[in-house]
Amino acid sequence: MTSPSILDVLEEIITTVVEPGATDVDTNGEFPRAALTALGEAGLLGLLSSTDVGGLGGTLGEAAHVVRRLATTCGSTAMVVCMHYSAVVVIEQHGSEETRRAIASGNHLS
Repeated sequence: MTSPSILDVLEEIITTVVEPGATDVDTNGEFPRAALTALGEAGLLGLLSSTDVGGLGGTLGEAAHVVRRLATTCGSTAMVVCMHYSAVVVIEQHGSEETRRAIASGNHLS
């Protein structure tokens, strides 16, 4: 399971950004930009990125927890984050350092 600080950050983002926008995102088919921006700024888009490039160095189990928790509030946000994490695993193994650093910093959605 993820560390308490990551869980606290995730819950704060869900409460303040994801949940208030979930109806518009899921009902109207809007891209969850505000949620993804908040997740990126908090470092959660870099959860699976290596600490060597500024990421959190998290595990797939931690990523699964983040996706599951997001899914209880906004299915669309959870799906985008799931697809991002799936790509990050490959990019961490084969991507350029520049791209890996951009992901880790929350400035690149894969």
